Amino acid sequence: MKNELLGKTALITGSTSGIGLAIAKAMLERNANVILHGRHEEKLTKAQSELKLIFPQAQIDIFKHDFAQVNAPIILDMQYIDILINNLGIFDSKEFCDIATQDWSDFWNINVMSGVNLCKQLIPYLTEKNWGRIIFISSQCARTVPEDMIHYAATKASQIAVAKGLAKQLKGKSITVNSILAGPTQTEGFTHFFQSEAQRTGVSISDLIHQYTKEQLPDSIIQRLIQPEEIAELICYLCSKSASFITGASIKAEGGLINDTF
Repeated sequence: MKNELLGKTALITGSTSGIGLAIAKAMLERNANVILHGRHEEKLTKAQSELKLIFPQAQIDIFKHDFAQVNAPIILDMQYIDILINNLGIFDSKEFCDIATQDWSDFWNINVMSGVNLCKQLIPYLTEKNWGRIIFISSQCARTVPEDMIHYAATKASQIAVAKGLAKQLKGKSITVNSILAGPTQTEGFTHFFQSEAQRTGVSISDLIHQYTKEQLPDSIIQRLIQPEEIAELICYLCSKSASFITGASIKAEGGLINDTF
């Protein structure tokens, strides 16, 4: 398992923190080469330095790009990339009538078109090598559709459609394309919110998270937040040779929040 991804290079978008950074660590543990992506040079170099301390022999590169600028050229040599993890995404909570046209545009460009444009550049190289893995980090919101996150849910559903269509287009090749319906995950941003609440209310972070789970996630079967490392382990399995038969799938990884049988 240690050398499972030896010699493979993975580009992980939105990987300076949270799920993206956890995926990078898990990939490096399996001896993959990793390309970190972000918008800010300082955050990228900080993440790179932290990973280098843990994996001093690893090849860890950085790719700075703002996908909100949808027409900005993607300056990256794609021919060496074997694995693409489309993790980049933005979200917020707004009533439908308060979602501006610009909000819709921003969500579409970052959540959907970032992955679309990377795939368009990468797929010819994967096809030439006849090997590759593409994963879109979608969300359970694509299925549950929170009434205050309709624009976010729409982009996450679109990611699933893109992944399914690409998998069909690459039929018969050793290139898999899947999407992950991730549930509420305890990222740094999530924890930071509860830290602020703990300071304001005097209630412990663990109690606040437990209260949040009970009140806001009543359909959760696991009754806790998902850890980024858990999503990362699933991603690494899907990138392995053992998962070569899984493609075109939208895989639920949301702790049972999607309340249906299939």
